[in-house]
Amino acid sequence: MCWSPAYDDNEHVMKLFKKGKSNKTFIKEVDCHRAAAELGVAPRIIDFYVGGTVKGLGPLSYIVMEKCDQSIIGLLKSQKGILTQLQQNEIENLYKKLDTILILHNDSNLNNLMIKFCPNFKFYLIDYGMSKKTKGNMTTSYPLMMQRITRESNAIIKNSDQKK
Repeated sequence: MCWSPAYDDNEHVMKLFKKGKSNKTFIKEVDCHRAAAELGVAPRIIDFYVGGTVKGLGPLSYIVMEKCDQSIIGLLKSQKGILTQLQQNEIENLYKKLDTILILHNDSNLNNLMIKFCPNFKFYLIDYGMSKKTKGNMTTSYPLMMQRITRESNAIIKNSDQKK
């Protein structure tokens, strides 16, 4: 986490990219993330830096983005493994919106589906490193995310039943 008065009064997170990721790949990720943020399906990018060297770490790039409150895993645990219909619809809409701008997220895992509670409850997709400029979220990424959510929900429900 990071904070700077140069950005605003809010907390932000910084995603660091160490050596191994080309500047071209990094810029593609920033471009896809920024386009998704403009649609309201990704946290807003505050700043980013391409290249540079940090002593002891080597080449380094980073993205600073607005901080989300928790991942879908935390939400599922707090709701005892159950998503409301509204929440399910919100998740589906993330993927539909990405299809409208031809961005395939391509990394549907539970750590990449985040929630921000203020000012309103909102889902975001993060980590656009594997994204591509093409359509296909509703045939590949969304079903995969829902399978993973269902599997996690079932594990939470089973675990809570065993504790009774």
